[in-house]
Amino acid sequence: MVQFEIQSRHQPHLAFPINAYVLKTLTSYLPSQDATVCNWPDLENLTLADPGYNTPNRIDLLLGAEVVSKIIDSGLKKSPNGIIAQYTHLGWILSGHSNNTQSKPNRQNISMHICTCETELLRKFWEVETETLTAVRNFSVEEQRCEDIYQETVRRTVDGRYKVCLPFKEDVVNPAIKCGETKQMAINRFMSLEKKLSKDALLKEEYTKVINEYLELGHMTKVNEDSAMAIYLPHRAVVREDKDTSKVRVVYDASAKGSNGFSLNDTLLIGPTIQKDLLTLLMTWRTYKIAIVSDIVKMYRQVLVEEKHTDLQRIIWRNDPSEALQSYKLLTVTFGTASAPFLAVRTLHQLAEDEGQSYPLAAKILKNSFYVDDLTTGCYTITEGKQIYEQMTQMLQTGGFELQKWSSNSSELLEAISQESHISSDKPLAIKLDDNMKILGLNWDKQNDNFKFTVNLTEHRKSTTKRTILSDVAKLFDPFGWLSPAIIIAKILLQKLWLCSSGWDDEVPNQLLEEWIKFRQQLIQLQDVKINRWIYTHKENSHIELHGFADASISAYAAVVYVKVVHNSEIKISILESKTKVAPLKQITIARLELCAAVLLARLLSRATEILGVPKKHVYAYTDSMIVLAWIQSLPMRWQTFVGNRVAEIQTLLDNDRWNHVTSENNPADLASRGVSS
Repeated sequence: MVQFEIQSRHQPHLAFPINAYVLKTLTSYLPSQDATVCNWPDLENLTLADPGYNTPNRIDLLLGAEVVSKIIDSGLKKSPNGIIAQYTHLGWILSGHSNNTQSKPNRQNISMHICTCETELLRKFWEVETETLTAVRNFSVEEQRCEDIYQETVRRTVDGRYKVCLPFKEDVVNPAIKCGETKQMAINRFMSLEKKLSKDALLKEEYTKVINEYLELGHMTKVNEDSAMAIYLPHRAVVREDKDTSKVRVVYDASAKGSNGFSLNDTLLIGPTIQKDLLTLLMTWRTYKIAIVSDIVKMYRQVLVEEKHTDLQRIIWRNDPSEALQSYKLLTVTFGTASAPFLAVRTLHQLAEDEGQSYPLAAKILKNSFYVDDLTTGCYTITEGKQIYEQMTQMLQTGGFELQKWSSNSSELLEAISQESHISSDKPLAIKLDDNMKILGLNWDKQNDNFKFTVNLTEHRKSTTKRTILSDVAKLFDPFGWLSPAIIIAKILLQKLWLCSSGWDDEVPNQLLEEWIKFRQQLIQLQDVKINRWIYTHKENSHIELHGFADASISAYAAVVYVKVVHNSEIKISILESKTKVAPLKQITIARLELCAAVLLARLLSRATEILGVPKKHVYAYTDSMIVLAWIQSLPMRWQTFVGNRVAEIQTLLDNDRWNHVTSENNPADLASRGVSS
């Protein structure tokens, strides 16, 4: 809140005190486009508060009714066509409808999104386990249509690069007509962007550099004429401080609505997900003694879009406000369009199919070891590592792709592929030398070949609310549940907050605040936790077993899975994955909670068995509940719905003879079901 005075340009002795809030942005330029000057003779003799009322300009101040009542003075004029001129101490102000003949009619759309799902999402922390394993499924009708369009229209250029069509929904005949007029909307958004860039010289420099790079690389071209068949996309800057290169990314808003209320994304098919999920990739990566990572340079932009669809990807740009606005069209798959992830990933798979006979090892890796543009693979020998480098580099080059930022826990392998690169290319190999790296969200110390955890919490806030607590907990990225014994404490605390019926921005009650402060202070100790990446599997002659444990308390239930590897009489045991759930609000017996824990364990073991290829006879499940063991060993139909359904699922995922009893004191899942201080 600030206090200041406003003065009349025409009567400087008049001043009005104002109390106002300062915001980053009030509104976009108004009017949204040049308006026709009012053809009203009486205006010639009036001193207007805003002589440039018909020209778009920024809005600096919004006056509330309590201020307007002070500046309004007597004097009102009305034109024959409905324009009203009201006299104020600041000058005459105009209102009414203007017949704008300078541009095409433009429909203004206002979208309001109300999110009411936060509480429902939070409630899932403690609801009785209802989720199921993601089953292999067939494509939906729309997903199959997207795949069919790709197969029917994809082609390769003379230099081997791929060119694709944008996949449109079946009812979309002409996407530009469906969206309506989009250029003025894109201009308005660009003016706001330009204003933001003018306040940050470094951001403007980096943003301009990215746009100019599009032109230099031939990923964008200038357009000199308007087209009714064009769609304009607004764009904005996304800054990623965790990136070593390209910290500033230009993101295109293909969800921006045109004058007909539809956007480009509304007309596009999203396509199916065809890559492996994150957990599968990371768990597979842990099986290799030698880890190899890399990523594809500007992956989306290496896939060309057919000429007939490039006008649907137009943008507005100029390097400097002194220049005229210029239209450009993007010639490649564009980040921000609904179909972009599918088109880019599907093209990698197409490359593997087209070139797989020449590069069989690379083709297999391309289909199974990429998460979007990130390569996460490995090997067991230096010779095999060199083969991976050679085949991956050569095969991707045939499609116009390039790998960069190679890294490995083996300095010997990096030296070998660096020498190979010097022999085969004049361009130096881009090797990432940092010891600590982010691999699919996890912190990897390649020197010691282990995973570490970074606790990036701001200093303790003056105000602690349910929202700030959830924000802090969410910063602990732990996809495998390795920190479950600590994080379950925060989950239980969030459930207590929910029981208090606290609002998202209400102060946390004192008793719970003390619990949270104590927990928050201990979180920093999680940085001492280290998890070995390699689980000591070998290419051959290894005996692998999975051992899983389930447990429950009145507060939560949990499951944890370990992998045991026996190689040349040496035994190594590593944690694979853990999962916890807060006990439901509706009180149920400990035995039933133990059964819920057993369901969690069965799901984890089933997934790990499939990913690691472990024979079912080498899978062992443990619980300290004799009641649960008795339920599992009997027919599901003997029990009521709650027990029967869960027993049926457990028996589907895991054979009955795989279950064993373990004493409570020897059950490691007990840590995650009760929680431990870090």
